Parts: sequence; structure tokens; C-alpha cells
Amino acid sequence: MRAFVVACALFAIISLALGCDTSSADEAPDLQTAINAKLEVFRSVQEVLAKSNSAGRIYYRAICRPDEVKLNTFPQAIRFPSLVTSPTTNGDTLAQLREMLSGNGNVTISKGRNKLVRINVGEVPNGILRTRISSIEFTHDQRTDPDAAISAVFLTKEVSEARRQLGVEPVLRVENRLSPGPYAKGPLLPIALKGLSIDEILDVVAVTFNVTVVYGACAQPQVFDIEIYP
Repeated sequence: MRAFVVACALFAIISLALGCDTSSADEAPDLQTAINAKLEVFRSVQEVLAKSNSAGRIYYRAICRPDEVKLNTFPQAIRFPSLVTSPTTNGDTLAQLREMLSGNGNVTISKGRNKLVRINVGEVPNGILRTRISSIEFTHDQRTDPDAAISAVFLTKEVSEARRQLGVEPVLRVENRLSPGPYAKGPLLPIALKGLSIDEILDVVAVTFNVTVVYGACAQPQVFDIEIYP
């Protein structure tokens, strides 16, 4: 698993006084169950995407627990919801994914340009993704490293202002996470991107490196997390 760490480069610490999403707090699975469910879904999705050499985007409404919104356990405060997965038969990418996730009424799947597949789980708070970046230039290292590129996006003045206005914060990770690292001999991001939303920039990252970029968010507390899966 490769995961992108937004908050290590950011300076926000979540207020411990924030509450949780009351609609889902009682339904939150235990930590290991949530982790296993997420990894199983992502593994299954990646197997299907790999067959057609497609990149992916996954958006999900996270399950939050009030007792875990604290510094020493905060990375676990963003939990992937439990989904039912079914075996797939022959068919194109969308048909297989829809069959796989057909037992869930809150999942929508679509396909856009450049074979980019989107999977949406629940009503996802996505205000921060609509933030438009006037212009961003990437260093060579950022052009070869999806983690570094996304970190640079979240350090722009537009994102800082959007976070302030929306009252949203990235997950503050206090443990080491495995990073994809640079793709030294692989594709490069463009030197600069102009007038794109964060969501559109994440699309560019996903397609360029042929990975799945995952965005999860809670409504209360208003926190989000971004991960990358190869």
C-alpha cells in the first residue's frame, strides 16, 4: 500500500472539542475491521482497473468516532465504510466494478476521459476539492513523485484560504507511512498547471502515474484524508 500524507507538511492541528458525525458514530466498525474492509475493496478495485490499464479515483464519506479525534489516534479517525463485494464475471471495466459493488446502494461508478474511473461511496463532503488553483509550478522532484506533487498543491495560498473559509483540516498523521516515492524513469507531471480545481489536479496525478487517488472525508469533524494506491 502506498499512502499520501497531506498533513505532515501542513501546520493544522484539529481542535479536540470538535464532535463527530452523529449519523454514523454508533455504526462505526472497530479499527481492524475498517482497515481490512478498505484494503479488500481497494485491492479488488485495483485488480479490475489493472486489466484495462485504467487509473482511478475513489471518494468516500468516512465514518468518524468522537473518542478517536485526538492526537495519538487521529489517523484512525477517518474510517472507510464497510462495503459488500461480489465476484465479477466477464465484461468491461465499468461492468465488472458495478457487478462487484452491486450489493451497496450508496455507490456510484462512472468513467471519464483518459480511462479514468470514479467510484463514489456515500454523500462525500468535497468542498475543498472544488478549490481552484490559479497556477502551480512543480519542481522536477514533484513532477516524478505523486506524493510530493499533491503536498505542493495543499501548500498553495488558495488551499490555505479555502481551508480557513470551509473550516476543514487534513488528517494529522503522527506515524510514518509508506510513500510511493519518485518514479525516476516513469512519466512526468506537466511543469505547470493553471486554472484547475484540486479535484482536476488529482485527476492529472492519477492518470499520469496510473494510480488510484483516494479521498475520504467526514462531515463532523470536518476532516479529510488523501491516499495513493498503485
